[in-house]
Amino acid sequence: MKTKILTLILCSSLFLIGCSKKDSGGGFSGPRDRYRDQQTNVNDPIFGSDGLGFQACSGSGSWSGTIFAPSFQNEFQSTVEAFATAMGDPSTFLGSVDGRCGSETGMAFHGTIETQQGFDRNGNNSADITQSSRISLAIIDSVAAQGDDLPISIDAFDGAFGYVDGNYAVIEVEWERGRIIFDGNIDYNSQLFIGQASFENYHHFADEDPYSGTFGDFEVPLCSFFKCR
Repeated sequence: MKTKILTLILCSSLFLIGCSKKDSGGGFSGPRDRYRDQQTNVNDPIFGSDGLGFQACSGSGSWSGTIFAPSFQNEFQSTVEAFATAMGDPSTFLGSVDGRCGSETGMAFHGTIETQQGFDRNGNNSADITQSSRISLAIIDSVAAQGDDLPISIDAFDGAFGYVDGNYAVIEVEWERGRIIFDGNIDYNSQLFIGQASFENYHHFADEDPYSGTFGDFEVPLCSFFKCR
């Protein structure tokens, strides 16, 4: 099968944009109508007291987690653009997105991840996640940060897969045009889930081979992501 690879050059090759399974997915409405027309609260504490920038790499409020790539800003922008091709032509709707902590733009997320026995914040976790688990993802680009429109919002709840095993977890949640993956380590001392966030698109707006890649690092408090018992 013909493949298309977008390679983002990094010192450690963290970000590699590749192809995932082909699905034309034609005939969908514009990204403004489908993905900005949701009531993401830009005054949430994660966006700062002025309703704009991130204040730290770890979030607060309903958007409890952040995705960041402070050393690879150009690659971060390209990765977000590749992800956005599942929604439409990024050049027509996506503004700039900064991967550095403390900037006015970025990516935030919230999880409701359940395990079969319930998540123990003190450890002793070894279980698959349930199908009812979900993740909401927000892209706060320059368009949203300037107050010209809402952030781009995605709810991933079309299917959930993964497991927690001791201090390691991998979570994959599907949305209508792909899947989002959180893969990392659980620090029970600091009560944080830390790792890398990536994506695999199932669609491309121009009916080309869909992209996949790694956004960057993520950080989220345990019980703001997992449903603790």
